[in-house]
Amino acid sequence: MGTGSQDLAQANLLTLLASGCHRIKSVRGTLSGNSDAFGPRVLWKYHVGETREEFERAIKNDDYRGLPNLPLSTEAAIADLGLTIKSTSKSAQPIILDRDIIGKVSGTKFLKNTVVGIVITAIIETEQGITFNLVDSVKVREKPEKDEDIWFTNGSLKPNPTTSMAR
Repeated sequence: MGTGSQDLAQANLLTLLASGCHRIKSVRGTLSGNSDAFGPRVLWKYHVGETREEFERAIKNDDYRGLPNLPLSTEAAIADLGLTIKSTSKSAQPIILDRDIIGKVSGTKFLKNTVVGIVITAIIETEQGITFNLVDSVKVREKPEKDEDIWFTNGSLKPNPTTSMAR
């Protein structure tokens, strides 16, 4: 029995990365996964099988179905870092099939012109001036691809060279 997406691991990965930095200007996180590997409930969560129109209507009505996990786990990491969120924005784009495919894991047939996954983009800005740019791409895969959980920071790894200590 699988346990699905590990939000706690994502939050801890980000705080661990931040702990090695002296100053952070921005953070970029990219996540990808195979929605076919987790069963029908996860496929529903990612709008798999819907038409473009059904997907767009759901997103217009803010029906993210618990999505996105990446921004939620990032918000947890932001709180853990002692930062304050100033603003958040998110958008979702469907991944639409141009032909029928068979899911690599489930063996299920997914039909042409239906949603096979979703790309969520989120931007979180903090009161402290750090911007978090996140992209979460989850789709049904017909051939093996590796899952990714990649983070980058833009800032400084070295202490401020003008810092001095006085007695």
